[in-house]
Formats: sequence, structure tokens, C-alpha cells
Amino acid sequence: MKTDDLLDERSEIAIKKAAILLLSERYKATGTPVSLLERVLREGNLPVKKLLSELEKRLNSLGLQLKRVKTAHGSKIYERFIVVSDPSIDVPEVKPFDNETMAILALIIIRHSLGELLLDKLFEDLISFVGDKEIAKNILSKGLKKLESRGIIKVDNTKGIIELTELGKAMIPPPELIDDMIIDLLAGEKR
Repeated sequence: MKTDDLLDERSEIAIKKAAILLLSERYKATGTPVSLLERVLREGNLPVKKLLSELEKRLNSLGLQLKRVKTAHGSKIYERFIVVSDPSIDVPEVKPFDNETMAILALIIIRHSLGELLLDKLFEDLISFVGDKEIAKNILSKGLKKLESRGIIKVDNTKGIIELTELGKAMIPPPELIDDMIIDLLAGEKR
């Protein structure tokens, strides 16, 4: 669909309803169920796939990205859409976490890309950045709690393993922004 194509009124309303659902207080943190969003888009006069593509274009034009994630609750797997801000656009007022927690997330993402997410290795990495074992322990403890409470990671303390959830994977920024997240931590520690 070209951006200059005009949509009929029913399709426009379906896209607007879908956007309202995605950004609503009820669904913005946990994601909107795929089935619900598709049901709303079916109210339009065009195929769901085309309307979803148009919705995604409109969100992108506003600096937002639509991500489809899978989450597991018990033995069931749920698919949801979540809207995240474009990580290349720096808006400190809407950062989901403080600089220290963002740096922990950055280190987890780096370790995830290497295929290993061991708590001990993450702790060692953090010590090498901040230079103090106690400060690193404090930062890591707070950061892991915040990330786990928001469903970004799962921590298995008995095995010493961290798992990046689908929601966490959806939040992975470009590599150059990961470096910036770590630099922000280092700059904060030197103040």
C-alpha cells in the first residue's frame, strides 16, 4: 500500500482503534494480544495484513516501533504486539530505566549475542566497568530486580543463569546504542 493511497473510513477507524489499544494503559506494558488486534483490524475493508502494515508505518512515522513477541505463561505461549520507542531517538524523559539498569540491560544484550548469560560473567563485566566490587554488586542487584519485575529477563539464581525474554529481545537496540548505555553508566560513576 502506498502512503499516498487513501483508506476508506472503516479502515481508518480500524487502524485508529488498533493504535488506541496498543497505546492504552491496559496493554502498553504487557502488550496487546495478537488475536485482539487482528479482530479490531478485521473491522476495516482491507486485508488485516495491509492494515497492520499501514498501522506499523504510521507508528514508525511517530518514532514508535511495533514488535511482535511471544511470551510463555506456564505451558501456554501467547503472542502479543508491543509498541516501543525507536531506540535511535534519544528521549531521556521516557527511558524505561535509570542509566545503571540500562547498562545492566546492555551487558545482558552483549552476553546474549555471545550466547552466554551467566550471572558470574555479568558480575565480572560490571566490575571491570565500575572498578569496585561492592558498587558493582549493588548496581547488579538493583538492575536485575527491575528488569525481572518488568518481564525483560528471567533470573535462575540456583543455576546462575539469566534469560532474556521475548519482551527483552524486542527491546534490543542497535549496537551503537548499546555502547552509549554503558558509557552513560561509566559517566555516572565518575560524577
